[in-house]
Amino acid sequence: VDEIFADCELGAVPVTGEIEEVHGERRLVFRIHTGPQSVLASRGDIRVHGSQVLPEREVRLMVVERLPRRANRASPLRRLRITEAALDLAQDDLRTRYQSMGYLGVKVVRDPVERLVQRVGSLERSQVTLRIREGARTHVRDVEVRGNLRVDTDEIRELARPLIGEPLRRPEIERVLDRLRALYGERGCVDVVVRSTEDLSEDTTEATLIWTIVEGLQVRYGKVLVRGNRHTRTRLIRNELSIRPGHLWRPEEVEQSRRRLLESTLFGQVGIRPLNTSGRVRDVLLEVSERKRWRLLLGPGISTSEGLRLAGESHLGNLGGVGHRWSTFAHVGIDWENLRLAFSPAGDLAGTQRADVEWK
Repeated sequence: VDEIFADCELGAVPVTGEIEEVHGERRLVFRIHTGPQSVLASRGDIRVHGSQVLPEREVRLMVVERLPRRANRASPLRRLRITEAALDLAQDDLRTRYQSMGYLGVKVVRDPVERLVQRVGSLERSQVTLRIREGARTHVRDVEVRGNLRVDTDEIRELARPLIGEPLRRPEIERVLDRLRALYGERGCVDVVVRSTEDLSEDTTEATLIWTIVEGLQVRYGKVLVRGNRHTRTRLIRNELSIRPGHLWRPEEVEQSRRRLLESTLFGQVGIRPLNTSGRVRDVLLEVSERKRWRLLLGPGISTSEGLRLAGESHLGNLGGVGHRWSTFAHVGIDWENLRLAFSPAGDLAGTQRADVEWK
């Protein structure tokens, strides 16, 4: 019961339990005295001490983003409801923010919430006080690499060189690790796992990054299976792929093939994924969702030379399943008529030429 009400109201809610006898039966009865609900009237009710790196305004904003808003806005004290759970989350956010900048030993504590004099009905204005002890900032001393066989240690250390001597910023470390994973991906190690841990000095001012690499298998493409193409010929789709059975599986190569199919304008969605997730040879499943082949546009207009007119165009795409497109353009004015037919043959998948026939 205490935990339930700690999430709804601030502080310890008096809860008493006693046994009562009613009609010969004994019952355990809880009496709960919730008192007024604590709220913040403004961001100024959040007091911050000891924050040197982060501006106080940013600290307050991180707290405010975690506090739930009240559904009833009729009261002047309507903005934010204080709960223990929300304040705990805000403290965790602040610790994570500081640690991402290299302050690994940061301490974020809060004083008991102070209830102010102002009170409206069941709401009571309160004040939150946070005390931050930032501690020493940790710098990267060196990088130690373990478990690498297919990528040379010097090549990995070259990727890590911008980190050495700089403050330990975990987002920056993760970006370098992403580049390392991409490097392994280009060598067919699509299942690679890279973990980073820190070996801290006694005063926590320096850290050696330990990168443990589990390379996994070097994967190659198997058969390429195409699904979802109702009109487009499978051979035409395969010709647009950089993927070849027996070659190393490269994520960047897969993404380039996916983008090339999307740029053809024949497909609204394209997905490429391994059909099986284990083994050295993995079949490729290519799923496409074709765009609508026929489009019709009609609209009235007015022209200084023709007056009122009606214009329209019709497009029939992917003729024969090879990407050709037949378009018809027409508009009718008060004094004359005009009709133009256009045929756009496809070079690869996208139309690169056109032939027009006009009739007046």
